[in-house]
Amino acid sequence: MTRALVALLLVTAVAGCREYDFYPRLSDQSGLLDADTYAAYTKEAAQSVAIGRKFAQEYRGTSFADRKAQTDATVAYAQSLPGVATVIIG
Repeated sequence: MTRALVALLLVTAVAGCREYDFYPRLSDQSGLLDADTYAAYTKEAAQSVAIGRKFAQEYRGTSFADRKAQTDATVAYAQSLPGVATVIIG
């Protein structure tokens, strides 16, 4: 009886764990607020959100080469935006 209860609790705990892969939700262009809403605040806010979403879209994996490619693509995108003078990675 005790073993069955412990097994049931473990199965319930594992089934209740949420996933932590947030990249699909971050890269979705609809997001929590759409891009037009951010643009209504300031141009800088809209650009920041666009750069963050681009970073999430470029996700390929966790290796160093994958992260470097993700960062390089995001930096290239950020530099293509009007009004972005420098990009600091840190």
